[in-house]
Amino acid sequence: EECEKELKLLEVELDIPKTPFPILKFPEVYEILEDLGKKIPYGDDLDREAEKLLAGYVKENYDHDFFFVDYFPYRVKPFYVMKVDGTDWARSIDLIGKGLELSSGGQREHRYERIIEQIREKGLNLEDFKWFVEHFRYGAPPHGGFAIGIERLTMVILDLENIREATPFPRTPERLLP
Repeated sequence: EECEKELKLLEVELDIPKTPFPILKFPEVYEILEDLGKKIPYGDDLDREAEKLLAGYVKENYDHDFFFVDYFPYRVKPFYVMKVDGTDWARSIDLIGKGLELSSGGQREHRYERIIEQIREKGLNLEDFKWFVEHFRYGAPPHGGFAIGIERLTMVILDLENIREATPFPRTPERLLP
């Protein structure tokens, strides 16, 4: 109702999704995908095809176009993402909407020693990240965050085929200027 005029101009009928959104968790996501005919090696990230397959699964089983995927494999996440103690999983989450990743987020590691340990675990040079690590030396509260791809969200709302249609100044390998 707030942007009714603009939505009418764009010929969009906004479908507000019901909540709560379903939540799929790793490692069960691998099993679901395997049942759908897509084998992803344990510990690997989701590709675009996997996201689309999961979207179909959620639509069929939950009658929902939006869902979360939770507890991603730690090995595909950066060192600053919190690892679930004693597991191969990270406190990391994606929001998938109509088969497209719209948002990513998670809990960040805030414990000084764990950050150092995870930098080393990832095979990175601690000196390269000293500027980051020093912020946590005297303590930091638990924290997290997320980011949303506004062009991706626009693409889903407007039911566009390509993200370039939702990007004010798209860049491609063939088009870098202006």
